[in-house]
Amino acid sequence: MALNARLRAVADFVCGGALVVDVGCDHAILPIELVKENRVKKVIACDIGEGPISSAKKNIEKAELSSVIETRLSDGLKEISPDEVDHIVIAGMGGDLISWILSASPWVKDKKYSFIFQPMTSVEDLREYLCKNGFVIREEKPVYDAKRLYTVMLCGYEGGGYEPTDDYRYIGEVKPDLPEGRDYFLRQIARIERRLSSLEKAKGDHPETDKLNETLAKIKERLGE
Repeated sequence: MALNARLRAVADFVCGGALVVDVGCDHAILPIELVKENRVKKVIACDIGEGPISSAKKNIEKAELSSVIETRLSDGLKEISPDEVDHIVIAGMGGDLISWILSASPWVKDKKYSFIFQPMTSVEDLREYLCKNGFVIREEKPVYDAKRLYTVMLCGYEGGGYEPTDDYRYIGEVKPDLPEGRDYFLRQIARIERRLSSLEKAKGDHPETDKLNETLAKIKERLGE
């Protein structure tokens, strides 16, 4: 029942005394650990599937935490009321699905909520969605888990919205100070270079080339290279 590295990073972003909803709770490992660490007052562990909810209930009962962890069948946040929570956790899903869950529940656009996201894929698309829809990424923590490198985001809502630069889409608020951050930069640089190489092999001018070269230069500048 111990948290893996990804969920450990998620848990570390949860403030003490929070009212948390864990969207896609799976076996409720995260909610149980949040309670054991005295980080929360209450957790709603929700999932779209009956199977995960059944597993979550069993683990919660085994941990004797049914009084503070409630399970709920819900498609995203659709069965959650705005006044029930102040922290919204969505971890282990694709960035496009996280964006859809937010867009399907307009009440999340409120400064009183803290958001913790751990996207598995489409991270650039999620950053773009957040920026365009008034959310801000306050902090990002890259973390290795099972030899893969992920990022965990602490976000809030400020209103407005803007078009992010391409280098921000790739890097967001990741800092290259620590080894994981530097590795994150290097991996994104490698992705862009592979794309440029494939465009070069295709021959002929491609409108994407100049944009990618500009993005690559900005990321390298932020890295200090």
